[in-house]
Amino acid sequence: VDHAIVHIRDQQKLLDEICRVAVELGGFKLAWVGMVAPDGSVQPAAQAGATGYLDGIRVVVTRDEPEGLGPIGTAIREDRHIVVDDIAQDVRMAPWRDRALKFGLRYVAVFPIRVRHKVTGSLQVYAPSAGFFNENEVRLLTQVSGEISFALTAIADADARKRAEEQLRKISQAVEQSPVSIVITDLT
Repeated sequence: VDHAIVHIRDQQKLLDEICRVAVELGGFKLAWVGMVAPDGSVQPAAQAGATGYLDGIRVVVTRDEPEGLGPIGTAIREDRHIVVDDIAQDVRMAPWRDRALKFGLRYVAVFPIRVRHKVTGSLQVYAPSAGFFNENEVRLLTQVSGEISFALTAIADADARKRAEEQLRKISQAVEQSPVSIVITDLT
């Protein structure tokens, strides 16, 4: 994941690679990144592994719906990681329990992702056995989500800078090609 963060400057490619690495090298059965949409739903932005689990899944960040009281909605809303040691037994997983068990998912850990200090989504990793992690591994993934947040903020800042430079270039061309005189003064 660190290698991807250092070398990949495209948000989609970065998220895809993080999910791929989590499944192929981390031993997870499913990894996905969900981003909060304007309507408050959490939409899959990248995924790897048992992705059929995500087909038609509904997750929201509001508290007033069962789909918002699970680990993902809570992690995003409260800006903290959430661990469900046993999906089969945890009441927070009720809306998704049958689906998860059908895909062999027994454990999930959710880590918020921030862009410019605002939680905009989360990284979820699912394992085939209950109690998959110890506290050191949760701490490591918390650190990884912080690094992902840093990378996504850097990508967003670079994109904003490119847009501003493009706008400035267009204005500069318009001024250069204008048949009238333009005077810019400082009012202060």
